Amino acid sequence: MASMRPPCDEAVIRSVDAGSPCRAEARGWILAATILGSSMAFIDSTVVNVALPALQASFHATVVDVQWVVEVYGLFLGALILVGGSLGDLLGRRLIFIVGVAVFALASAGCGVASNIQLWTHASVAEAHGGTHLEEISVLCSDTNKVERVPASAMFIFIGALPRTDWLANIVERDERGFILTGPDLIRDGQRPKGWALGRDPFLLETNVPGIFAVGDVRHGSIKRVASGVGEGSVAVQFIHQYLSKV
Repeated sequence: MASMRPPCDEAVIRSVDAGSPCRAEARGWILAATILGSSMAFIDSTVVNVALPALQASFHATVVDVQWVVEVYGLFLGALILVGGSLGDLLGRRLIFIVGVAVFALASAGCGVASNIQLWTHASVAEAHGGTHLEEISVLCSDTNKVERVPASAMFIFIGALPRTDWLANIVERDERGFILTGPDLIRDGQRPKGWALGRDPFLLETNVPGIFAVGDVRHGSIKRVASGVGEGSVAVQFIHQYLSKV
């Protein structure tokens, strides 16, 4: 089996006389730089995988969302590696290595001293306060029934995590969290949902009741995004036309 050495590696090897080893006093620095560089490369390539479970839990992300995070991070990291290599050829590898280590250290220190996010469980916003803009909010803790006012200049409202479908409990099938089951999620062991009288399987966005469709955040397995809800709504219109044409 023939092996081929990368041309860049061969050029680096041939640029130094093999009969002229590094000075004895520089060996320690070379070893330290090698260990530091390989450690930084290892951290850069694995940090996103370490953070994925926390990101998925905090943002209620799906597997598709998490995969997008990995792909975007890998693309950006690859672009930075190419830029760093080009700058090393233009300005010198030693200078770029030192600058890279300094930026990495400063960024890590900044993350370490940055204020952390406070997570209040069993709490809800009871009231907003302010004149021309938001100044404070009142937070109600359901465990203690205590209301605490905290300063706030902005508030992000995230909806979709709770389906609020209790009023449909006796009409359509839902999962254990209350999200409405549709299409293939209604097929169990090859059997159509109970009471299904039509000679076809439920459409992709159709519930266990023929002619009733569910789209957006309320649907089981949907991507909790506005654009996704709009797209599912447009698809549901086509299914509605197909259903009405057979009625």
